[in-house]
Amino acid sequence: MAANNTTFQFHIFGPPRLYIGQQTVDLPPQPAAFCSFLVLNRQRRITREEVQTAFWPDAAPARSQERLRRTLYLLRRAVEPHTYLVASEGAELAIAPEANLWVDYEAFETLLLNAYRRDPPIRQPLEEAVALYTDDLLKDIYADWVLLEREHARQRFLTALRQLIGVCRTENDWAAVIRYAHRLIEYDPFQEVAHRALMTAYASTGDRSAALRQYQQCVQILRDDMGADPLPETTQLYEDIRQGRGVTSVEIVPAAAKPDPVMTDLRTLPLVGRDHELGEIAAEWRICRSGNSRLVLVTGPAGMGKTRLVAEAIARLPGTGVTVITGNCYAMEAGTPYQLIADLMRKAAGLVWDQLSPAVRSDLLPLVPALLTDDRSEAGNRSPVTLDNNIRLQEAVTQVIRQLAAQGEGLWLVSEDLHWADPASLACLNHALRRCSDLPLMVLATLRDEEVSFDSPLMDWPTSSVHAPAPTTLIQLPPLEREQLDHLLEPFIEQDTSPLAALVYSETAGNPLFIVETLRALIQQGVLYSEPGKGWRVRSDGLSQSRDLPVSDVVLRLIRGRIRRLSRAAQEVLTVAAVIEHDIDERLLRLLVDPSLSLDLALDEILHAFVVAETAPGLYQFTHIKVREVLYADISTPRRRFLHRRIAEILAQQGKNERLADISRLAYHHTQAREWTLALLHGWRAALTAWDAGALAEAHRYAEVAQNILDQYQPELDPAALPESLAAIRFDLLALRAEFRRRAATAGLYYPPDLLDEISILLPQLDHSRQARASLQQAVHSLGKGDLAAARETAGRGRTFYARVQDRGGELDAVQHQIDIAYRAGEMVTVRRLLDEFSRLAAQGDTLNIHQVLAGNEMRLAVYNREWMRVLQLAQELTSSQQRQFDPAVAWLSLADLGLAYMNLGNYEQAYTVALRAVAASEDAQVLGLGARVLLARLELGRGSFDVARSILLDLLETPDPLIGESEVVSPALALVRCCVAVGDVEEARRWAKRASQAVSLIRLPILYPLSQVAWALARLVAGRYDEARKRLSYPLEWMSLIEDISPQEIFVLRAAAAQGINDQETARTWLDQAHDTIHQQSMAISEPLYRESFLSRIPLHRFVDRALVDSAWKPQDIFNPLVINSSER
Repeated sequence: MAANNTTFQFHIFGPPRLYIGQQTVDLPPQPAAFCSFLVLNRQRRITREEVQTAFWPDAAPARSQERLRRTLYLLRRAVEPHTYLVASEGAELAIAPEANLWVDYEAFETLLLNAYRRDPPIRQPLEEAVALYTDDLLKDIYADWVLLEREHARQRFLTALRQLIGVCRTENDWAAVIRYAHRLIEYDPFQEVAHRALMTAYASTGDRSAALRQYQQCVQILRDDMGADPLPETTQLYEDIRQGRGVTSVEIVPAAAKPDPVMTDLRTLPLVGRDHELGEIAAEWRICRSGNSRLVLVTGPAGMGKTRLVAEAIARLPGTGVTVITGNCYAMEAGTPYQLIADLMRKAAGLVWDQLSPAVRSDLLPLVPALLTDDRSEAGNRSPVTLDNNIRLQEAVTQVIRQLAAQGEGLWLVSEDLHWADPASLACLNHALRRCSDLPLMVLATLRDEEVSFDSPLMDWPTSSVHAPAPTTLIQLPPLEREQLDHLLEPFIEQDTSPLAALVYSETAGNPLFIVETLRALIQQGVLYSEPGKGWRVRSDGLSQSRDLPVSDVVLRLIRGRIRRLSRAAQEVLTVAAVIEHDIDERLLRLLVDPSLSLDLALDEILHAFVVAETAPGLYQFTHIKVREVLYADISTPRRRFLHRRIAEILAQQGKNERLADISRLAYHHTQAREWTLALLHGWRAALTAWDAGALAEAHRYAEVAQNILDQYQPELDPAALPESLAAIRFDLLALRAEFRRRAATAGLYYPPDLLDEISILLPQLDHSRQARASLQQAVHSLGKGDLAAARETAGRGRTFYARVQDRGGELDAVQHQIDIAYRAGEMVTVRRLLDEFSRLAAQGDTLNIHQVLAGNEMRLAVYNREWMRVLQLAQELTSSQQRQFDPAVAWLSLADLGLAYMNLGNYEQAYTVALRAVAASEDAQVLGLGARVLLARLELGRGSFDVARSILLDLLETPDPLIGESEVVSPALALVRCCVAVGDVEEARRWAKRASQAVSLIRLPILYPLSQVAWALARLVAGRYDEARKRLSYPLEWMSLIEDISPQEIFVLRAAAAQGINDQETARTWLDQAHDTIHQQSMAISEPLYRESFLSRIPLHRFVDRALVDSAWKPQDIFNPLVINSSER
């Protein structure tokens, strides 16, 4: 199962305990201690030698190595199938960075850090921190490596308790003081501050005898164990209590400062995306001010921001002299006649009471009896009138409204939730609007269409009103768009808001209330945090852990309220629809719901309530994902399983089991029905189908789910019901996951070792075709480790296996692997021979993938020949093919190729745009996209953004990533050397040149050798060590520059710089001439005149060569800036 779907909890306060999800893992003592050691050092990678020294310092090396292997084996077996928890790479071990691991000790430290952000400390995180400390760190482990850490944690805990006691004392929370002081004494009975706190607390709560006993206990503990007397202040406190002088608390810490007001109240977020609607209300008010009454209805589903828009309009638009009267409607009072009018009149009539005639006052009093006071005699004089006398009451209300609208600058009557207004109030309101048509009166009301009952006058408002219609404007509020969400977040978030906005938008679909509640949930989870005086920030790893945010109570009540107001039939249909999930087919619904229900009427009711929407004839979707989530959560587990099983049966009977969408739906429903054999079958089929279609990300996701079923429920599976053996299915899933992680992360040579280890165990149980596939993966992995002989041998074995079973597609794949091996070995003759063989085999088939591979091979040769126009054409073709496949996992790769082509043709603007798209594509797919990031870093460097470029590269090289092997290190290390050279950082240039050289020496791939030599030459040149640079460049590197990181002309220029540095101008001139000839020879292959011109005149290295040929006084340092924009990495 993938790391981001599994939560590990590791408790190291007390004996170490590991939980995977809700399940306790039984760890043997030695693996538990070993895992604890890795956790305490999870910020870095640990060498095997360090582990052996820490655990078995006296054992012979061979014996300690054997013990480590045994311990690692036992740990991985205990956490199966989540063996990726411990990553191993060569001689290094670490907790896998991608593992979603919570550690109580780390949470303890984080809480203390948050508590100490204020002075005095914040109580809540202090309390949470001390609650985590259930016992000493790694109790019962007495190795040297844990002693210092244990004492550090203990002292931090004792300090936190002392701070917490002080905070509770300032709040006079004596019960808490007693509780925490006892706990402090439990861990350290010699802490007199705890004894004094108990004495003070007991005395303050009137228990004087307990306070005196506490002092005697303190004296006894100190004398028996330490032979010491209490401190003077302890004795003085005792005397004060004994003599009844009253207790003076210890120093009072000043009250904590109020939190920064920025976004602490989420209701004060600025209004965004409603300028158009505010403009509409303003336009209506301008009409009203000229002497026209208007009704403005703001409509939209619950949570869409109607109330907020109206509040903003009231604050901005009326101006001085305008009276604003508000009244509300309530669901519980929807049947009460004149409820809304009474609410308005309670506030309005009192403002003009003295201006009303006795008859009008008399008519209003039954509606608002609170206006009757002792000095008013209308009660005795008014005629007997009841609420049924509608005409007189309507006219009386109208007189109040006319009086208010006529004085000052006009009148706004504002009503919330008009859908709950009673018919009498609506009729009265319409009467007033009609009778005040000559006055500046605007009625502004909010309305939820889905809540309007079928018999409400609002169904036909205003055409079916009691009287002639009043002028009415409807303003429908849509959800916020993604760009508007960005504008909402930008003023508060100090970082790039795009990842946060993407998460929030996916959770809310632009519903403003849901946005606020999602932000609140992110704050509660600690994903969003703020520091005093600063804005809000997003925790670096927070978004990846927050994909499934809980539904807040506010949203839950809102959604459940909407559902409860529907009929039983509508609720039943929604229940079934929630299990179907999406693409809700009316024909499928008809087979699942109770036949006695009228499905058509139920669907009509649901559509009117805006719970679902019809996306095509007979096809429906939920209007918001949260509605479906709440409905699904409210279904009992047995009924869910029954419905999922019935849906799967119906889909299978209908023959919907060939397309990927149908297979994946079958897999989902069988999984939810806990029919594990069928769930595995269709999950495996979905993974293979997606892979064959080129949808790598989808294939990987299906494979993870299917393998989780295979791992967790194998005893419940029926192998006889499966078309392949369990070993074969497991291999397919492991191989697919390994291939995805290699291709999507780096497009390099490095497979996750843990997956390859699992695959190797299965090999004896596999057929020839699967053994061939395993051989090809092992060939790439061997190539990544520099073992060319093993790579050639295993690739050849894979090709033989495929030929044996006459698998033409597999044989093509094997030949492509052989091409890759020969190319990286620098064997171009072999490459061309293999390309001919590939073309002959490819001619026997005709698929998009084969054409893509052929184009990729042709582009590789074009790069080798420096035919950049051809590279551009092929990159555009590959990018177009990738877009047609809609596979996000590798979209970045073809974009990086395209950006590379633009860069090498001198079109830096287009290259930069494409590089940004490539990085964004990798981020959207949640893959590393190594080449895209290196490309962007090189372009940022060329734009003069040295810090940005350096940061991108350091993130790649300094952050341990289990999918970056040594072969992937060389390219970003060379790019970082260029960056250091550009800013004159000699030491850092040397450091990263050494890192590139180390990587090349470990893997020994000829294709990478020139890169390390160029890196060293650059580092030597910037240090002024020209003779050493010359020696580094003495080998004929220009004939080995097979990849795009370097070019022959760059090597010639570097040689010229080395010669110029030792005053050998003749040699320098010779190398400059060679660079000039090479540049112009390459330009002749560029058919487009504009690109030929930009190639010659816009690439700084090329411009430098032209200048240096006419100015012999140039200096070696002059080449450093031209080298900034030269070429790029994939």
